[in-house]
Amino acid sequence: MVNVMNEVIEKMVQFRIDSLSPDVSNEHLLAFQSEIQELQRQLLKIKLSCRELIIATFTDVQWDNFAFVVADNPKLASLVSQVGTLNPQPGH
Repeated sequence: MVNVMNEVIEKMVQFRIDSLSPDVSNEHLLAFQSEIQELQRQLLKIKLSCRELIIATFTDVQWDNFAFVVADNPKLASLVSQVGTLNPQPGH
């Protein structure tokens, strides 16, 4: 996953550089953007497989522990509380 993330970052930086060059064609930029989007799609597939594993294997205690860990981060804590209200777990 880290390798794909690094490749996306490198290509995005190169895309910005190329986009400022008058010698680079629009077709090249479109093709380059497609490469970046394909890498982002691969990255999303990896993240979704991790998500599936977590959802399938986390216990109620692990979810509670996760909520405790992210409680100090307001953005993450609010997301966890929103998910809890949208999809309450049995026994809570």
